[in-house]
Amino acid sequence: MSDFKSVERTPLPVLDFSKEEKNLDGLITLNKNFLEKIEIISTEGSLEHPEKVELDQNNLRRLYGRSPSLDPNSAHRRIKISGDLRTATRTRTENQYPEHPDRFDYYPQVVSCDCFSSGRHYWEVDVRSSSSCGIGICLNSMGRKGGKSGLGMNPESWSLRKCDDEFSAHHNKQRNSLSVPGDHERFGFFLDCEAGELTCFGDSRVLHVFRGNFMDPVRPAIGVWDNDGSVHFVHLVKQTFITN
Repeated sequence: MSDFKSVERTPLPVLDFSKEEKNLDGLITLNKNFLEKIEIISTEGSLEHPEKVELDQNNLRRLYGRSPSLDPNSAHRRIKISGDLRTATRTRTENQYPEHPDRFDYYPQVVSCDCFSSGRHYWEVDVRSSSSCGIGICLNSMGRKGGKSGLGMNPESWSLRKCDDEFSAHHNKQRNSLSVPGDHERFGFFLDCEAGELTCFGDSRVLHVFRGNFMDPVRPAIGVWDNDGSVHFVHLVKQTFITN
């Protein structure tokens, strides 16, 4: 017992918790940044070249694919909407639609129910059954009445036009001829609202890029000019990937 009594007690060291908290905060931030990079790689497929991935149509379908449906309340009376709300057909006689403020009354056009004002969206349009049509987007606020409501004929709409085998891009009455070799049946549209770009694809290549303020709500739109012609929103099935 005498030996134990002779042992001197030394005070325990006091931990600096403020310093430890700073180290912990730094570790949390590091892990958060690391996880964000992993998320980018897993969703876009590449960290170093995300733009190349985004403009590949297969990746656009997988990441941003949409299947727009047509709004019957907006359809001109000479546009018939299919039961699945994806096909617009130009009829020779008027359909008995009720009056509606959103209905086109001059041009045979229709807009989708889908309205975009943020994010990225990709959809495709099949034009094989029409020799004369217009496809694109318009501001939700674009007028639906009278001769100023044509797609691409005002500041509120952007449109690709097909006339037999000729294609052109239209916005605010400005026309740009497009070189589209072959007989294209399907066109893709990639809308990046924040970037203010609508990229138009044909045969897996970029045909034209429209630029505008697409953070104002916009809707995919269709116009069918030829009697009995049809234009169809393609139903895109998102791909799923199984990893072991």
